[in-house]
Amino acid sequence: MRTTDRLSGHIVRGVVEGCAVLTSKDAESDAVILRFEAPPELTSSMILKGPIALDGVSLTLKEVSKTAFAVSVVQYTQQHTTVVELPEKARVNVETDILGRYVASAISAQAQRGKGVRLAASRRTMYALLERMRSLAMRAADSPTSAATHG
Repeated sequence: MRTTDRLSGHIVRGVVEGCAVLTSKDAESDAVILRFEAPPELTSSMILKGPIALDGVSLTLKEVSKTAFAVSVVQYTQQHTTVVELPEKARVNVETDILGRYVASAISAQAQRGKGVRLAASRRTMYALLERMRSLAMRAADSPTSAATHG
């Protein structure tokens, strides 16, 4: 991939940050909802509608709480991966959003240097910034100029 190429989808590095345990599987329309328990140090890096990789499969977060999260596995992913075949209580490797971790790290470092940034406000700022970055990236990917420039 060249630095001038258009990015699409999730950025996954293949780094295992921790593990989660499958707690339930439920059918919802054409999708399968997988719910997992995970330690707070993992879920704190998760953002609703943000990316997550489970055993290397890139998915989108549907729900996030302090110690749990859920993903919706669409038909395409069901047909091309084995993630929906996991038995309940299966342990999976987890990788969270690298962009989110970079933003959180930068805000945390600023707060620790005494810049007067409260941690709760920092978290809201991080989420807002990530959502804005995703929105701009999606808009750029859909623009005719982007398509013409990047082929």
